[in-house]
Amino acid sequence: MIAGARALATFAGGVIAVASCYVMWPSWEPNRLAVEVRAAIAAHGSYAEAVISFLLREVDAAAVDRARREAGLASNNAEASISRALLEPGTGGRDRLEAAMVIDAALRRLAGRLSAMQLDPTLVRAFDPAIWRAWRDWIAGTLRALADGAVRCRRARSPAAARRADAISRILRQIDLMAGALERIRDDSRTNRRSAAARDVR
Repeated sequence: MIAGARALATFAGGVIAVASCYVMWPSWEPNRLAVEVRAAIAAHGSYAEAVISFLLREVDAAAVDRARREAGLASNNAEASISRALLEPGTGGRDRLEAAMVIDAALRRLAGRLSAMQLDPTLVRAFDPAIWRAWRDWIAGTLRALADGAVRCRRARSPAAARRADAISRILRQIDLMAGALERIRDDSRTNRRSAAARDVR
């Protein structure tokens, strides 16, 4: 009888502990995940700006190294947040989580392309310096706008003159992927708000 009572008390205590955890500490990782993903996008915008400025001989290699480390750290933080979100119960934010993974993969490819650009001394001759500066401003500005949520329901577009360079067109594709993923997140958020409003009306 004593053993059975202890087993029942242990089971009841476990149930109470798990229920209390759900009530007092709900799933917060999706909110942190959005912050980390936006920070990673912004850091890669600064990295892209530093690499193109280096090609134009406007900054030194040390500035590019700092920007690369910051972008890598931001990506690591975003991936850690994705890993924690995958461990959390529930599937309500599954679309948002998948979009975050798409953005993370796109940022990794973008960082690889930027590293290759930095090591290619002939790339700067593909365009006039004025076109490179326009490209730098567009890439950095678009990534920061994506990080701030300012690009809404529209895929990113680049200056037409820059489409001739393969390196730049690959960067364009990654920015396009991120814009589409963020668009999915916004659509999912609007759908959730409409569903919640419909439940309130009922």
